Amino acid sequence: MGWFSNYVSDPPGNADAIASVKDGLSDAATNANTAESDLSSIKSSISTWAGQARDNYDEASLRGTRRLYNFNEGLQSAKSDVEKYYWEVRSLKSYVDGTLRPALQDLDKQFDTTPLADRWSKFWELRKEALSIQDDYNTRHKKLKQSAEGLAQSIRGALAIEPVARDSENVGTYKDPSKTQRLTQSDRKRINQELENLRAGKYDLLKVRQGGISDCYYLASLMAVMNSSDGQKRLADGIRPHYDPSGNIDGYYVTVYRKPGTFSGPSQEVLVRDTYANGVSSSGRTGVISLYEKAYAQTFPDGVNDSGLLGSGGISGGYPQDSLPDITGKGTHTVNEQGWIFGWGAGYEQSERQDIINSVNSGQPTVASTASSGNYEDDLAPVNVTLADGTQQTIQIYASHSYMVKKADQSGVTLVNPHGFNSIPHCDAPTPDGEFTISWDDFEKYYGDVAIGSLW
Repeated sequence: MGWFSNYVSDPPGNADAIASVKDGLSDAATNANTAESDLSSIKSSISTWAGQARDNYDEASLRGTRRLYNFNEGLQSAKSDVEKYYWEVRSLKSYVDGTLRPALQDLDKQFDTTPLADRWSKFWELRKEALSIQDDYNTRHKKLKQSAEGLAQSIRGALAIEPVARDSENVGTYKDPSKTQRLTQSDRKRINQELENLRAGKYDLLKVRQGGISDCYYLASLMAVMNSSDGQKRLADGIRPHYDPSGNIDGYYVTVYRKPGTFSGPSQEVLVRDTYANGVSSSGRTGVISLYEKAYAQTFPDGVNDSGLLGSGGISGGYPQDSLPDITGKGTHTVNEQGWIFGWGAGYEQSERQDIINSVNSGQPTVASTASSGNYEDDLAPVNVTLADGTQQTIQIYASHSYMVKKADQSGVTLVNPHGFNSIPHCDAPTPDGEFTISWDDFEKYYGDVAIGSLW
């Protein structure tokens, strides 16, 4: 070994072993596809079976076939990513063996043939070239390492099977909240445009429409972060594209500041290739908000199911005090209307009102949650509010629901319902969007606490 040949090490990775993994994934995808076909064909063989038991079987069968289909899709995507990584490993090895290492060996020859008297100066001259070659290798090696990390995400996603939404009356139907759908070309085009809008601080958060998943607390938190140009840019920076072997975008990495485990670090990138068909939308279509919802659910073992003990289950049901840090990586504090002993002094004091006003108007993400109390009848309360166009309207306020706080002053609080609209009592037509302004007296009556987060 010469003076400079050791400036570049052997590239990592075993191409043959990687090819074997690719073949294994291909076989598994074929088996999943066969299982899906076999399960689907059973229906035709039991055409005479009828009754409640048959209905229950059909529901379970539909869930099974859909999950096998998604599993097959995931395996196919993982196989493509492994194949891409295989060629990246081969390419780096070939580049090192065919270009970098011969170049370093040539430097060794130049040094060895240099007269002893001139070797000192020659060494430093050649060392500059050697360091440049080393930098080239390190750059390519870093890129390969990033590809390996992305591959790990892809395989993890491929092996994940979406949990069934157990407690939903729509399980097994086209309204199933756990039903997923692949990103289409038009979806990706729309998402890319929304990312540009976010970076420019021009995303219209009133487009958000909560779907069939009970994650209002999380969606209201996302909307609250969108309530400032800095927050919109932060959300845009939390998404980067994933490319298939042909160089086309087929998914997105989404940063989530939730990574369970003592030594696991504060955040993770979650690969999203599909979204919930009945989840949140941007004016009824898949958008950036859909990516964040799917990524968030993938960090929970129970998908769209109830949050469970200590919030470890699924994303249905939760608190903005917990979800805001999962979005921003920063802490929160809570202002509530609860009084002291036996409720004495209940309500938002002037200092608490001012805290809410100052926080939201300074760009801090702010979310208000309604209480579950005697002020509601059947979890609803008719309240007179002012809509965005200045008209007075009576709308239904929902108990145990989260609303984004858009702005506030001494006269009242402007809120946005993540549903994307507000119901009007005894009227089939809802409000045009989710925004309204409520008086402080009514706010105190119906809203139990306010979570205030931070961006920086």
